[in-house]
Amino acid sequence: MGWQRNQSVYPTYAWFPDALSRATHSSEFLAMQLINFCASKPAPSEEEKGNFIDAAVFRGGLGVHDATHREAQEVKEAADRGDSSSLKKLLGFMLSSRANLGWTTHGHTGVDVMLYAYFGKDIEQSLKGNMENTDIGIFLAELLNTGLEFPFIT
Repeated sequence: MGWQRNQSVYPTYAWFPDALSRATHSSEFLAMQLINFCASKPAPSEEEKGNFIDAAVFRGGLGVHDATHREAQEVKEAADRGDSSSLKKLLGFMLSSRANLGWTTHGHTGVDVMLYAYFGKDIEQSLKGNMENTDIGIFLAELLNTGLEFPFIT
């Protein structure tokens, strides 16, 4: 879950969940709010855009009170272009970096992932069809006789 910002030093596996708990909206929601604000008629002034970004998006939506000038500029430029994809990435990165939270992918779907087992004890009976991911872990723990207990299973 941690994020190793500096590759030349030993990683610190720390994260700061308070940064996440201050957020009240998703980056997707905030991106659309900002694009709609920038496209509103009459067109908002640069000062109004800056105030909206700081108050509604950064402070009110993300809970970010220490946005840099560069972050604000990049967000404003993406909003002016109507680029929701870039906005979502920028806003998500702002929040993730403050939480020290790293991601392995920018997308996740609910699509089933295929698992194949070719040989081994009880494989044919135990690992087949559509399974919950936790059932695979339980099967392996029992197969390897790890002594792990699963009190949550009834």
